[in-house]
Amino acid sequence: MYAKLNNRKIEKDWLQAFPTFTKHQTRNFFKRQDCFLIGIYLNPISSHTKYEICFYVYNLMVDLDMPVIPLTSNYYVQKDELNSQDLIQYMKGITNEYINSEDTMKDIILLHYWCGNEEQALKELEDSIKIISKWEERLTKDFGGVEAWEKQVRSLMNRDILTNNIDKQLNKFGLEKLKDYGLGIG
Repeated sequence: MYAKLNNRKIEKDWLQAFPTFTKHQTRNFFKRQDCFLIGIYLNPISSHTKYEICFYVYNLMVDLDMPVIPLTSNYYVQKDELNSQDLIQYMKGITNEYINSEDTMKDIILLHYWCGNEEQALKELEDSIKIISKWEERLTKDFGGVEAWEKQVRSLMNRDILTNNIDKQLNKFGLEKLKDYGLGIG
């Protein structure tokens, strides 16, 4: 017979391995790196005797209803500090021309813009428009189609708007005192 997970010990071990992270909920840790929350969720499996490691990012530059959006992947966080290129590589790793997320593409574009790489942000925007244009209408209906998506992304490409959105998101979830570890350019 297998023993159930000892959450306190597991959480203590993970916080020792990643000392810049803060416990958010049971088996859920995150930290702020500039305009993103970076998180680790330990998802119990096998009748709570094992867990899978889920890495997630949450873009503070856009207003969403949930403070955490898990993005499970094979990418394993092997270091405590991520830079913008690590984050972009991770987000690109979970999307491709056939498995896409308009939100993830938006996150990549806004991260490039936020880090001062406007030329790359515009290139990513054009590439994303080409990808979304290939999607069936039923897949784009929820966000109003490619033109509406482009208009929304371009309207967010404003430093004052993004700063305001970050502040709103932090206040909305009571995270305004969460230490910001910054996001290196990489």
